[in-house]
Amino acid sequence: MAAVSVAPFSSQANCASAREALAELAAGRQAVEHFLTEILDHLEALWNRMEERQRAMASQRQRLDEELRKRAEELERQSAAFGDRKKRTREEVRRGVVAATAEFAEAMVHQRLQMAEERARWHEELRQMRQLLELIAHRQADSSTK
Repeated sequence: MAAVSVAPFSSQANCASAREALAELAAGRQAVEHFLTEILDHLEALWNRMEERQRAMASQRQRLDEELRKRAEELERQSAAFGDRKKRTREEVRRGVVAATAEFAEAMVHQRLQMAEERARWHEELRQMRQLLELIAHRQADSSTK
């Protein structure tokens, strides 16, 4: 009987110790579950923050791309306007040079005409002086022969 009483006692002790081990395992499992839940929650929060930042960066990139596109269009318009102004200015300068050249040519023609008229007057005066001198010389020659 002693062997029989020892066996139930040791079975009961084994059961109790198994229950305690199971209770400890259950408590450990709960602690691990709690720890893993906290880690997963933290990872999910980090993931959400990363997605938020990616969305913010994508939004900012779109704004910057749009600003760059608008700035490029503005620069193209300014460049085209500058090209047009440059072309107009070049044409105005060309017309000014053509007008000045025409005025200069006209002034040269007018000056040549004046010079020709002046030369003609001098020739006429010289011809008249020559005739007068010839007449005076002829009269002196006639008076000295008389």
